[in-house]
Amino acid sequence: MKDIIPAKKESPILGLSGMGGGVGSNIVAGLAEDAKYIDEVFNNYLWTGVSDAAKNIPSGLDMTKGGMVWNKRREVGNNTGTHVVIDSERGANYALFTDTNNNNQYITSSSSFTNTGFTWASENNYHPTGSELFTWSFRKQKGFFDVVTWTGNGTDPRQISHNLECAPGFVMIKCTSHTHGWACYHRDWSGKLLELNSTFAGNSSIWKNTLATDTYITVDNQQEVNGNGKTYVGYFFAGGADQTTATARSVDFNGSNQYLTLGSSPDFNFGTGDFTIEAWCYRNNGAGFFSIFDHLMGSDQFILFTYGDDVVRVYSASGGGQLSSGVNPGNGRWFHVAAVRESGVLMFFIDGVKASLTYNFNLNITQAGIQIGRSQSGSYTNGKISNLRIVKGTAVYTTSFKPSTVPLTNITNTKLLCCNNSSVTGSTVTPGTITNNGATASADNPFNDPECYKFGENEDQNLIACGTYGGHNSYFPEITNIGWEPQWVMIKRTDSADNWVVWDSQRGLVSGGADGTDAAIYPDLNNAEGVSPYIDLMPNGFKLTRQSGMVNNTGSTYSYVAIRRPDALVGKPAEAGSDVFNIVRGNGSSTVPANVSGFGIVDFRMAKNFSTASDWYVTTRLSDNNEVNCNTTDASSIGGWTNYKSNEGEGINWTTSYQSWLWKRHAGLDVVTYVGNGTAGRQMPHNLSKTPEMIWVKNRSIAQAWKVYHKGLNGGSNPQDYSLNLNSTAAEVNDHQFWNDTAPTSTAVTLGTSTETNHLNSNHIMWLFASVDGISKCGYYAGSGAARTITTGFQPRFLVIRSLGTNHWFVLDSLRGWTVGSTGVDNYLRFDLNNAQTTWDFGAPTTTGFNLIDGNAAHNESGTNYIYYAHA
Repeated sequence: MKDIIPAKKESPILGLSGMGGGVGSNIVAGLAEDAKYIDEVFNNYLWTGVSDAAKNIPSGLDMTKGGMVWNKRREVGNNTGTHVVIDSERGANYALFTDTNNNNQYITSSSSFTNTGFTWASENNYHPTGSELFTWSFRKQKGFFDVVTWTGNGTDPRQISHNLECAPGFVMIKCTSHTHGWACYHRDWSGKLLELNSTFAGNSSIWKNTLATDTYITVDNQQEVNGNGKTYVGYFFAGGADQTTATARSVDFNGSNQYLTLGSSPDFNFGTGDFTIEAWCYRNNGAGFFSIFDHLMGSDQFILFTYGDDVVRVYSASGGGQLSSGVNPGNGRWFHVAAVRESGVLMFFIDGVKASLTYNFNLNITQAGIQIGRSQSGSYTNGKISNLRIVKGTAVYTTSFKPSTVPLTNITNTKLLCCNNSSVTGSTVTPGTITNNGATASADNPFNDPECYKFGENEDQNLIACGTYGGHNSYFPEITNIGWEPQWVMIKRTDSADNWVVWDSQRGLVSGGADGTDAAIYPDLNNAEGVSPYIDLMPNGFKLTRQSGMVNNTGSTYSYVAIRRPDALVGKPAEAGSDVFNIVRGNGSSTVPANVSGFGIVDFRMAKNFSTASDWYVTTRLSDNNEVNCNTTDASSIGGWTNYKSNEGEGINWTTSYQSWLWKRHAGLDVVTYVGNGTAGRQMPHNLSKTPEMIWVKNRSIAQAWKVYHKGLNGGSNPQDYSLNLNSTAAEVNDHQFWNDTAPTSTAVTLGTSTETNHLNSNHIMWLFASVDGISKCGYYAGSGAARTITTGFQPRFLVIRSLGTNHWFVLDSLRGWTVGSTGVDNYLRFDLNNAQTTWDFGAPTTTGFNLIDGNAAHNESGTNYIYYAHA
């Protein structure tokens, strides 16, 4: 990639078109700034077609502010199964098709963008009765998405303006007047053309080998983008690289003879004290040795490196030889690595996640010079290093964290901060002169444009990630530098011809699924939706799960675009408990949904026939129909009535005999799926963005007990040393193998070696709960033996109480009969049993909590501790 940092400048587009693709104003219309949450700018809506009738797509987005909708029939592979793209700039009655090179097509006279979504006209033939479709809606919004139209003038080069106010990471351009292919730009391939309507990916001058900036993209005079007199539309997605921060830079090493050196300095005399060495690294595909830092101590060499397809390691002859992180960050992508010693213990962090393997590391690291990009043995780095920072005397990171989204700064005890300057030898902090041996400065860097971070309550979060990775057939890359869980992922192979593919969590993107139900769609084909179980979602990105030329082939390169799910930081905050939780009875429908949520998309469901003996059926959107039962230890099985493919609820065939408890993930609930590694100290990241107060874990692969953490275990004293079983009446136990005697944090849960929570190669699922004012409460109390009131701050509709001694998990809710003023008629269930409900007088909810009427052992025995979970 050519290292150019263009200056910011205004470059108005000539021939901006209005409705219908005609020539209009020469001024680029401004973008809205009112949306702060992902729910307001992106939506994936599933629907069933109806011939000769208008169809409303209630995405909840105010599309009168402009944007684009992308529609596709999911079940057919013929002419009517084409991908239909409509945008506000050309008008709601004109379509383009991503799987063809057709120009602007008039398809209807009365479709419209509305303040709640989009309405399809009745006279078109793109949603015949019974057809299953999806609509992806992208609203125009600074920092997220823009639509621009222009008329070509044949000039080479030409700057086409946009209004994102941040650098785009991905752009799709289509000629609307002639049959030319879709030209796609990606931030990591400014010298390459990707064609959306075909498998083509090849070198091209179409972008002038120049990065798109926060005001424009540069094009040449090729017919796909700037033919004289032809009209065009461009779809601009945020996620571009930081080109304005001076320290958003890197140093490029060729793998054969290039490196940096610094002379001996007391600042590199770590002794046996604490230190932190960190950097962002980019290993070229096929890279061999990759030295990040080599402390030139002779026989006591201390070096941080990777090798070939191997994991991040340190090496010291006197310090234990090669010490492995156990984590392979892969090739062809940026990753953050940190090696930290605290009190004689060496820890590794990859993309902010603490590796399970740690070491007693008492090597006395003496004053010496260092090399960057080369080892003492003469092995050279093939790739880039950015923002290398050495901190002496401080363990900057001791538990999992989210790496900085901006270049590193000079914090206390920083001794070196380099590889962050337009000069190879430039630095923010250095104890001496940096000598260059052939390396080159690069504008490539791991940081997104800061102006992408406009979202969430604090307006400091991003919504789109655009990046690359290198394929590998055996270790299966994990793309964890995204930093959040996506809901939509598009991948394109860039070194060879192969199809585009898109997955999203609404149509079905199952992690660790036994039946492989991932629903793939191909933008360059009009094919039906396919089953393509090649990726799993992770709390900080996604991972490839098998070999495929399309998404994961050894030595191949891939580009992706990912859109964030509505997590606790960027999802629209709940204003009431009913916004994220409901209790419903089935309606018997054989089509989705039989359980209508009342709040929209469901992420987690528990269901039970409450009037007869029946298991509890527990699933999540991430695990789909891989169902577990909280009253048994059984491994997961396929649930025939589970179906999350709805925007209004979940399931089919559930009748009124079954009651379901439905949740949406939000600030009080997160769900994580993972594969166990059997290693003590593993830290599992999550997106609750606060410390979880209750955790459930179930091994889905083999029969094992459910393990529960709650902040009230052991009366609230060191609860991380204890656990309960959700499926039994057993009293709490003190056992380090479940949570490794380590308290959860706002970013991660630490796991031990137990088969229940971290079994090698088993699929696990974890629920994380937290208190949210007015919405939910995880609490605990000591039994008093007498009537009392527990305060939650709201009137609960749902309550779970559990003694820490030998007893059941008691479940009460307002739908089955636990209401204000009720006496003697509380219908309760038990999580640990399949029994029908029975009655007992526990007490009643109040406007601010709940009453307990006596000292029964179930809920208030003197001398016994209790935990509870309540939801409004």
